[in-house]
Amino acid sequence: MTIGLKAVLIPPMTLKENLVTRAQAYCKANKIALSTLSSRIANDGKILGRLVEGRRISTDRYEILIAKLDDLESEAA
Repeated sequence: MTIGLKAVLIPPMTLKENLVTRAQAYCKANKIALSTLSSRIANDGKILGRLVEGRRISTDRYEILIAKLDDLESEAA
């Protein structure tokens, strides 16, 4: 007996989606608000919230935020 499988293509995450997804996971795991994490990695309590709302940031800013998030994640591990 053969079961038919339907291929589903899942588009890759954008840089912004990657940052937001990782930030939200970090916040959930560490029981902190997104604004708290935003303050820690960007000295701006609203930047991650703005990204969730669909706002954009430069690639340079993304690289800074993701590097700081990397550091926090490695400290927590």
